[in-house]
Amino acid sequence: MKLAFTSPKQLMQLLRPLKRVLRHHYFISITALLVVLITAVFMVNQTLRAPSDETYREEKFNSGINAHFDQPTIDKIEQLQRSSDQPDNQPSLPTGARTNPFAE
Repeated sequence: MKLAFTSPKQLMQLLRPLKRVLRHHYFISITALLVVLITAVFMVNQTLRAPSDETYREEKFNSGINAHFDQPTIDKIEQLQRSSDQPDNQPSLPTGARTNPFAE
């Protein structure tokens, strides 16, 4: 199919509807963007409201990794001292000395 225009008036008549659309392209673009955004929000909302598969969730929860320690490791941990425990051989400050060297 070959388009042959004999005059610029014929070309302008064919482009007149296109000019009308191009004049409002900002409004059309923003409207299309809002429709896409609203559709995406609606689809995410529907996905979040869908009931979850409780059996699958329970299965994954129960098949978690169980950590175990051997007995020597447990014995070493139990032998550790707590920070609140005071050992008997802890050095103590002298009783007669000043507590603050800058206070005379």
